[in-house]
Amino acid sequence: MTGHDGILVKTVYDSYLRPWKRIAKRNNNTTETTYVTGTRLVASVKEKAGTTSPITVAQYSYDPLGRRVSDTNADSKTTYFAFNRRGQVIRQWGAATSPVAYAYNSYGEQIAMRTFRSPSQDFTTSTWPLSDDGSDPLEPNPANWQFGDKTSWVYDAGTGLLTTKTDASNRSVTYTYGADRQVATRAWARTVSGQPATATYSYSSTTGEQTGISYNDGTPAVSYTYTRLGQLDSATDGASGVHDFVYDPDYPWRLYAEAFDTFYGQRVLTRQYETSGMVGRGKGFKLGTSVGSNSELEQTYGYAAATGRFDSLTSGRNSNAATRTFHYGYETDSPLVKTLWTDDNSFFVTRSFEANRDLLTSIESKWGQGASTAIAKYAYTSNTLGQRENVEQSGDAFTSYYSTGIHQTFTYNPRGELTAAPTRLGTVAAPGATIADRQHEFDYDLIGNRKWAGLTGSSGDRKNYSSNALNQYATRDNSIAPFIGSQAFTYDDDGNLLTDGLWNYAWDAENRLVRMSSALPSGQGYTRLELNFKYDYLGRRVEKKVENLDGPTPNFTHRYVY
Repeated sequence: MTGHDGILVKTVYDSYLRPWKRIAKRNNNTTETTYVTGTRLVASVKEKAGTTSPITVAQYSYDPLGRRVSDTNADSKTTYFAFNRRGQVIRQWGAATSPVAYAYNSYGEQIAMRTFRSPSQDFTTSTWPLSDDGSDPLEPNPANWQFGDKTSWVYDAGTGLLTTKTDASNRSVTYTYGADRQVATRAWARTVSGQPATATYSYSSTTGEQTGISYNDGTPAVSYTYTRLGQLDSATDGASGVHDFVYDPDYPWRLYAEAFDTFYGQRVLTRQYETSGMVGRGKGFKLGTSVGSNSELEQTYGYAAATGRFDSLTSGRNSNAATRTFHYGYETDSPLVKTLWTDDNSFFVTRSFEANRDLLTSIESKWGQGASTAIAKYAYTSNTLGQRENVEQSGDAFTSYYSTGIHQTFTYNPRGELTAAPTRLGTVAAPGATIADRQHEFDYDLIGNRKWAGLTGSSGDRKNYSSNALNQYATRDNSIAPFIGSQAFTYDDDGNLLTDGLWNYAWDAENRLVRMSSALPSGQGYTRLELNFKYDYLGRRVEKKVENLDGPTPNFTHRYVY
């Protein structure tokens, strides 16, 4: 099969018309699938099947009903699954995953889930180690659960709409609905003046289109208007003001421009489309003082004529008084980006990949394609799971510090979590000494919370973490200067971080960070700052304002256009 980008992928079928081999043209790499005899159930998947070192990336087993009950990866670590009578997963466990259990009501709606941080039971064997699901293990009753951290859901009996979600600390978010089953309110667990922080949604009585969102905690409201075709005509938020949308009169379904309010200095973002060849394809945009103006910025996309693939981006400022083009090249017969360079050849990046897998083996940057030495080069190797095993760093950026080069090796636990990443002098083939304070060691609980982290290789120098039932870090201690002691974290009832001892944080009713300020008092030898953030109607950050709490500078504001 040849795709829209001209890349050929060949599929070979067996005598039962089951996909047997998938052969990529780039490297003739073959992915081979075997099946359970007499079925279409996949038994195993093998990569690099046509080479002398094939990798069996997955092996599956099934119960008599054809449900997958185990999945063994390329590292021979297995994940197990158990099902209820409706075929829904009720348990997942094994050496290659974090254990989790689910419960459902008679309608098949998920009503509970539990996870485990540091259980005494062994979840790596083929048998689920707990027996606290109630009288019917195939229909778990969460009221009987004695172990794990539970999240639960409640639904409206008549409609099946979600009304409440409660976390492991018994804090809930609740929803109400209108007669047409549209969300009317969402109330968080945290309160404002004794009332839950609530979002109220409004809709058109004639079309049902959402017309606004208001909040009771000071979060700026959002409102929407629509055209007669139901297209978004304008969106107004308390941060970036009014966004007016202009549609192409010749192609009325297509957005042509977006006019901004005074927050953006009345600028207009105009979209460009191809008018020949692949008509209607995105060609770029212009940002200026009026529709079609590029007085601020213009970006134009280029595509390869033969394949239609994106191959260049030209960026111009101040009515294109200054422009620069970035070009992209691809690995032969592949969608993998191989090269990136500027039109004046002042900068050139090259990527290389494994011969039989689409995994990166190196990335190198130079001051121009013909430069004799690299600015920086990273060379990678990966294991059978596709995890990065090593990276060697070389080039001018590193030789000033480490004339012999440096490299880093990575080690993982069976769940794929990084446990060690020491940095050493020399190369992987000829390693030297480990660089001081760059050992990078980690350990985790069963759900993935960090238990400790170290840099020196000494257990006495580790930073130890504690976590709670919501998988939030409660404390972190530090045994290494300049600060020795414990760092405590506090959260609001919806899980937003309020303070970590260094910063105080504030959040709006959409759980977006709106302010962070230095937590320590003045006179500590550093500049105390306050950062304030604003968001538009889509939740995108449109402003970052930095203020010096101890003096007049630095004070600056950045605004972002999307």
